[in-house]
Amino acid sequence: MEKIPNDGLRNNEHVLWQGKTQPFPLLDSAGRFKLLSLWIGTVVVSASLLVAYLRGNENPGKGFIALVTVIAVIVILSPVLERWNLQAQQYWITDQRAVLMTRNKTIYSMNLDSIDDFQVAHGVADRECLVLGSCLFGEVRKQPRWRSIHPKIDMQSHDSQTRVLGMIFYCPSDIHAAAALLKGRCGKSHAA
Repeated sequence: MEKIPNDGLRNNEHVLWQGKTQPFPLLDSAGRFKLLSLWIGTVVVSASLLVAYLRGNENPGKGFIALVTVIAVIVILSPVLERWNLQAQQYWITDQRAVLMTRNKTIYSMNLDSIDDFQVAHGVADRECLVLGSCLFGEVRKQPRWRSIHPKIDMQSHDSQTRVLGMIFYCPSDIHAAAALLKGRCGKSHAA
């Protein structure tokens, strides 16, 4: 596991916990139905569009066929890319902040005193996830993988884009040690 980049730490900031996303299957038990529905629906809608287009045009253009095919491939591959990105994420809790680093080394952070609430979420993945910020409690069940890769940024703030309102540590190693550290340093906590 990488250490948090030196330019990512503040003066007198110390790492108390670090973790990374633990391996998980593409079709985990929590998201299997949703993912299979997405894939089947994409194939059905794409095939229906192409059949209707080909039947309605004696000289069909290749542009529309290519566009529908490309969109279908992107939709079908997006969960694979999400998993690939999540597998490389790393997490830290310091004495001042919670920090998430993405595959491309972008660092997002939340000051511990600005985390209004957190929860250890069960049933959103094969392993538990750590949800930081009550603004994500409703979203964690709908799109946990996507939101784990895309922390909720305060678009109204003039502060740095990497300071966030909420983020999810997806299936991190040693989640209970992280939750225990947060319990004494930020808002309320509960399991979901």
